[in-house]
Amino acid sequence: MAGAVAIVLLAGIGLPLVRISLSPLAKIGDTAAAIAAGDLSRRIDHPPRSTEVGRLAESLNTMLARIEAAYRAREEGEARALDSEDRMRRFVADASHELRTPLTSVRGLAEFSLQQGTDASSAELLRLMTLVQTEAIRMGRLVDDLLMLAQFDQDRPLERHPVDLSSIAARAVLAARLIQPGRPITLRADVPVIVDADAERLRQVLDNLIGNALQHTPRGSAVTVTVQEQAGQAQLTVADHGPGMTADQASHVFERFYRTDRTRSRARGGTGLGLSIAAALTAAHAGTITVDTRPGRGAAFRVRLPLATAATETAGRR
Repeated sequence: MAGAVAIVLLAGIGLPLVRISLSPLAKIGDTAAAIAAGDLSRRIDHPPRSTEVGRLAESLNTMLARIEAAYRAREEGEARALDSEDRMRRFVADASHELRTPLTSVRGLAEFSLQQGTDASSAELLRLMTLVQTEAIRMGRLVDDLLMLAQFDQDRPLERHPVDLSSIAARAVLAARLIQPGRPITLRADVPVIVDADAERLRQVLDNLIGNALQHTPRGSAVTVTVQEQAGQAQLTVADHGPGMTADQASHVFERFYRTDRTRSRARGGTGLGLSIAAALTAAHAGTITVDTRPGRGAAFRVRLPLATAATETAGRR
C-alpha cells in the first residue's frame, strides 16, 4: 500500500513537471508546422539557455534565419533573372526595330536606283547616294551605341585618373557652339573641379546631355552648362528652356530607346540611346544622374560625381 501511494504521488507530481518541461517542444512543433505552411518569419520563443531545450531552440532559430535568408535571396535572384530576361527581350526587339528602319530605307533607295538605271541623271543619282549614306551613318551610329552599352553591361573597366571637369565642359561647349553657331550656349564653371574619371567617357556624357538639349529645344533656345562643387561632390548641370517633360516621361527618360516624341526624334536621327549611355557612364564613375523638369519649364539634367581625393590627385600628377 505504501508503494502504491508513493507511485500515485510521484505520478501526480511528475506528470505536470514533465508536461511543463516538454512544453517548449510543443511550441517548436507548432513553429515547424507554421514554417512548413509558408510563414518563414516564425521563430521559437527562447526557453532558458541553461536547459537542453533552450539550447536546441536557439540553434533552430539560427538555422531558420539562415534558411529564410537563403530563400529570400533565391526569390530575389529569380525575380532579377526574370526582369533581366524581360528587359533583354524588349531591348532586342527595340534594337531590331531601330535597325530595320534604316535597313529598309537603304534597300528601298538601292532598288529605286537600280530601277532608274542609266536613265537617271547624275544629280538624281547623287541625291540617292547621299540618302543611302545618311541612312548608313545613322545605322552605324546605332550599332556603336549598342556596342558601348553592351560593354558597360559587362562591367568593362574605365581608364580613370584625376581630370578637371570644368575643362572638359569648356571643350564640350565649344564643340556645341561650332555645331549650332547661333545657339546661345553658356558655360558657368568653378575652376578647377577635379574628379577621378575617364576623361573621354566623361566628355561623352557631356556631349550626350548637350546634344539632347540641342535636339529637343528650338534653335534659338538657350542652353546653360554649369560645373561646381556642392556638398563635397562635383555637380554638372545641363539646363535648357525647351518644352520640358511630364513626371511620367521623366521617370522613363534614361531607359534605352525611350523617346518623349518618337516621330520627331527619329526624323532628326536620334537613336533613343544618348541619355541611357550618359546614365551608364555616370554609374560606371560611381555617380548619379537626375532630371528636374516640368512641362513648359525646360529640363535640367544633373550629374553628381565624387571629387578626387588628395592621394588620387597626387598619383595623377606623378
